[in-house]
Amino acid sequence: MKMDANKKRKSSIEQKKGRKIKKRKNVPKEENSTKKKKVKGSNVKYEQVSKTKNQKKQLLSLASRLKKQRGTAASTPLPPEWSRASSNTPKYLSPKDGDDFESCVHECYQGFRYEKSNELPPNIHTEFSTSFKEMNDAGLFLYDVVQPGGKKLSRTFVTRTLVGDPGSTYKYLGLRLFSHPWCDVNEHGDGEITGDFGKYKGSLELGKTLKDKLGYSAKCSKSLITIGLINKYLGERTNAILKNEISPSIKNGLVGSADYSLTLINRMEPTMIKKDLKDDKIHGIGKTSVSWHKDSGLQDFSSIAVYHTLQNIQSDNNNSASASEPWKVALRVADNSKTPALSVPLPSGTIYYLLDDFNHQHEHAVISGSTSLRYSSTHRVARDGCGGWQYIRDKCKSTLSNSLCSGFFNREIDEDILKEFSTSSKKKQLVKDF
Repeated sequence: MKMDANKKRKSSIEQKKGRKIKKRKNVPKEENSTKKKKVKGSNVKYEQVSKTKNQKKQLLSLASRLKKQRGTAASTPLPPEWSRASSNTPKYLSPKDGDDFESCVHECYQGFRYEKSNELPPNIHTEFSTSFKEMNDAGLFLYDVVQPGGKKLSRTFVTRTLVGDPGSTYKYLGLRLFSHPWCDVNEHGDGEITGDFGKYKGSLELGKTLKDKLGYSAKCSKSLITIGLINKYLGERTNAILKNEISPSIKNGLVGSADYSLTLINRMEPTMIKKDLKDDKIHGIGKTSVSWHKDSGLQDFSSIAVYHTLQNIQSDNNNSASASEPWKVALRVADNSKTPALSVPLPSGTIYYLLDDFNHQHEHAVISGSTSLRYSSTHRVARDGCGGWQYIRDKCKSTLSNSLCSGFFNREIDEDILKEFSTSSKKKQLVKDF
């Protein structure tokens, strides 16, 4: 009986399968084609998903990709020690040392580049010099009071001013500087696109909000706008160097940003005026207008471009022994005493670059000249943070839109709600929520 029952079940299953097969055989060709299309459609959907994943990867910020692939400033290894270093190696090298200088730059200072004035467009020098003079006449250059090492306060040896994206700030040695905007500003405090340096012809429209709403003079407004336009050009120039000279030597070719967001402009007086400048005691290079340091508050792997120009000063001491001393930039490897420092003279109109990760493990200083006044414009990529105007504005907006906060201002909060924040820990949490 059991055998007969099993046979019946098998025969019924085979009959059902046969019906299904017959149905499939009787399906018109059009229906078969639609099913094939569905299969193709599923492949399209898969391709779309993969595309969106790739787009998300591309949308990852440059900073996060750099951190993933190359680490951070703190994890960047020191450059190798100079292969020619010996007990007789001098404390510093200069271009006069010829092959030794070139060898040391190639091995230990790879991110350092400089260009002479004749390698730059002539109008760059004219526009920079005119802008520096107009900003000085407007009183934008001031001494800073800083706190090196968090200890006693001291005044800087140079006067300086900060110019950059509207609302940007820069903090160094315990002091936060607020920038003068280098473009027009809309009603929300955001910058407006101004155009390219090469196309700028002194348009009356550019800088209009700086004059009409922010109170800058016409000449000062023009100088600020000019600095902003030149900044774009320097960013493009830096990116070209990064692409052609730095990227090929890096795994995956991923380099840091050169989208400069601000520039710190220094006005430095020479040693014949500044008698209290300190000597560089470690290397004996000369008197320092700006002592050894790394630039702080910058995005990791971002580049720095520095333009400088000199103005002669009339003096009776031009015949002194130190009259011919030029301005120089000094460079050294941090925490590496075996590699000599570098001392590079800077003729007027020179621009030098500290590219990619150079600022991570190198320090630099400015060695004072003896007779010429120096202006320098240091273009940088500031780290995104909570110090800018836009961050503060958006934070205030979100706080004021909070229903509990609006209740405080309107004095309409129930006593039961206030009891919830009676303890100090809950009050702190309330502040955090705001």
